[in-house]
Formats: sequence, C-alpha cells, structure tokens
Amino acid sequence: MEKILIKGFDENTLTELKDMCVKNFETHPTVYYSLHSIFNEILESFDGQGMPNDLYENYHSLIAPIKAVLVEPDISNLDKLVRSFVQIKPLLK
Repeated sequence: MEKILIKGFDENTLTELKDMCVKNFETHPTVYYSLHSIFNEILESFDGQGMPNDLYENYHSLIAPIKAVLVEPDISNLDKLVRSFVQIKPLLK
C-alpha cells in the first residue's frame, strides 16, 4: 500500500487503495475501515472531475500520517490521521 501512496491521489489510485483496505480488513479492522472511509471521502471530492489544487495539497498532506498508521497500526497513529483528516473535511452536524 505504501508504494501505491507514492503515486499520489487520483481516482484509479484511490480505488486501488480502497480495494486493498477491503482485502486487508481482517488483519486490523479499525485501521482498514478508517483508511477505506478516508480514501472514499477523497475519491468523492473528485466528483468525476478535477479537484482544486489547494484541496488536493491538503489531502496529499495525509500521506505521512497514513504511512505512520501502516507502519505502526495503533490507536495513537490512527487518532493523528483522523484528526488531520477532520481538519480538512470537518465532521457534519
């Protein structure tokens, strides 16, 4: 998964990452469910077209926290990733 992250986020890569989350779900369900949800949210931001550069850069900043979760899938790293994601795309009320 880390090798795919290097490609950045485009619709094909995000779909591939989501598929990998489904495949790896049983190893760390919370981690891979969370990653799948994040990748899905990013994919929806494309909305079948391009994404504004600033939004893309914000999402791209998640690659380091995603890698940290993959290297050490613990709650602390997952919390950091989710907090970073929510700063980009706040929770809806």
